[in-house]
Amino acid sequence: MTTPNAMLQLLVLHPDGLSARLANLAQVRGLFLERLGRQVGASGDAELAALYEEVSAYPQPAGAGGAETEAGAPPSPFEVPIRIRTPVGELSMFSTMATFGAPADVMLSEPAIELFYPLDDFTAAALREAAAVAKA
Repeated sequence: MTTPNAMLQLLVLHPDGLSARLANLAQVRGLFLERLGRQVGASGDAELAALYEEVSAYPQPAGAGGAETEAGAPPSPFEVPIRIRTPVGELSMFSTMATFGAPADVMLSEPAIELFYPLDDFTAAALREAAAVAKA
């Protein structure tokens, strides 16, 4: 069964997914793999372990967020900003994740919501404009 967490990992890290558009792929990849590794360690889940092995083996596209791209990144008060190259310019966002339940509660130990917020005025304006166009 493909879980929402697996779908997010695949969407972001797969070479045919979002990874080719990330200006800071190495940072985002490191964060996602670290999170997934913690989940594997905490749960011992064989499917998550297989997912970790799969996504950690994905190649990084040439020029898609190596160290040279990240060196010029402005400092951020957040662990890892998500920087996405788009036709309208580079969008910068930060995310926050909320998990529900307690480890003793088997049914509620895994659900999580990850929300993304604009990190700068350009990104906020671009997202508002995209939302307005989508409504029209």
